[in-house]
Amino acid sequence: GEGGLAGLKGKAHLETFLRNQLKEKDHKAQSSLYRHSVQGDLVKSAGSIKDKNSALTAAEMKLFKDSMSRAERNEAQTSAQRTHDRAEGTLVKTEKGLLDKVLRLSKPAPPGAPPARAASP
Repeated sequence: GEGGLAGLKGKAHLETFLRNQLKEKDHKAQSSLYRHSVQGDLVKSAGSIKDKNSALTAAEMKLFKDSMSRAERNEAQTSAQRTHDRAEGTLVKTEKGLLDKVLRLSKPAPPGAPPARAASP
């Protein structure tokens, strides 16, 4: 139905939005990491450029790995949640369908109204 499609679009949009947020956070974290590294190195003013670069690379790798495992964890949770939601949605639809049938059957026809099955002339 239409609602499902809109829901999917909304979900995709939300996922993109969240992914971008995560990237932005990582970028901010990286630049602050870089700033701290540079400040630290300036204070020490000992380490060579090579040391600075390897320290930065190590820090960035750690940050990258952290963000990757975070993303993987989120993805796993999201897909599990998606499966759960899908199952739940199907159940709700089925229950609603049954409820509608019961209500339709149990509703008395208004007096003078032709039975619902009769074709109009």
